[in-house]
Amino acid sequence: MAQVTWTLQSLDDLTSIAAYHETSSPNYTAMLLEEIFAVEKQLAAFPASGRIVPEANVSTFREVMVRGYRIIYAHIDYEHVHILAVRSSRMPLDKLST
Repeated sequence: MAQVTWTLQSLDDLTSIAAYHETSSPNYTAMLLEEIFAVEKQLAAFPASGRIVPEANVSTFREVMVRGYRIIYAHIDYEHVHILAVRSSRMPLDKLST
C-alpha cells in the first residue's frame, strides 16, 4: 500500500471548501469531506486509479472527482502519493498554486 500525504495547499483547499458549504448546509459539508477523505484509502490501495489530469498529460499527475471537486495528486511510484490540491472542477488548472 502507498503512503498518502496531504500538502498544506490541499488542506487549505479543504478548509476553504468546508467554510464555503458550512454556511448553507452543515450536513452536506460533513458528507462531502467524508467522501473526499475516503479517496485517501482508494489511493493508498490503487495509486494509479485516478485519471491523468488532461491539462498536464503526465502519467504520474492524476485526479479523482468527488461531487464536482478535483482531488489532484501525484504518484511518483506505487509507494508514495501526494495530494496536491482539491479544486472545483469549474476552476481552470492554471489557477493551481502548489
